[in-house]
Amino acid sequence: MMQWSYDTLLKWGTDELTAHSVDNASVDAWYLLEHIYGISRLDFLIRRNDPFDEIQMKQSADYQALIHRRSEGYPVQYLTGSTEFMGLPFFVNESVLIPRQDTEVLVETALAMMKPECRLLDMCTGSGCIPISLKLRNQQIVIEGADISEEALKVAEKNAKKLGVSGKWIQTDMFENITGTFDMITSNPPYIPTKV
Repeated sequence: MMQWSYDTLLKWGTDELTAHSVDNASVDAWYLLEHIYGISRLDFLIRRNDPFDEIQMKQSADYQALIHRRSEGYPVQYLTGSTEFMGLPFFVNESVLIPRQDTEVLVETALAMMKPECRLLDMCTGSGCIPISLKLRNQQIVIEGADISEEALKVAEKNAKKLGVSGKWIQTDMFENITGTFDMITSNPPYIPTKV
């Protein structure tokens, strides 16, 4: 068995991803190392060449498994269960799309347009990143998130709880189970091909 250190393991991960033509191989290799070991950049620099102890060696197998999955094209956000949106950490899994940075423009636009005590509905809410981000920037608003997927709504609820946001999460096919009126409706639905 090879004796790893943070430095040699990170180099191995970067080389493996590069060999499989993964974009930003060194960045992804670092994120996965950080995820497995909970190590900061400073700790890495201080301890980068220290030989791994028995526990760290066992963790190296977990890291290698994640690198192999990433080399097969599996998104790093699903591997770590986390992504950043509007500067906030959101939990993600295969039940939801990974929030994209261009969706932050939607949040900023909605924030600029909404009334102080807005009642907001987010359709196809997925991870809940849109209504949760808006609520954190304007505590007076009331948010509801709707999605056809029960599993997606579990992710949204988990994110709301994690970030200390109150909201209502509704399983529905579009407006089927939606009641009441709203001041604003936001949506960034799953991508639909132009030709079906």
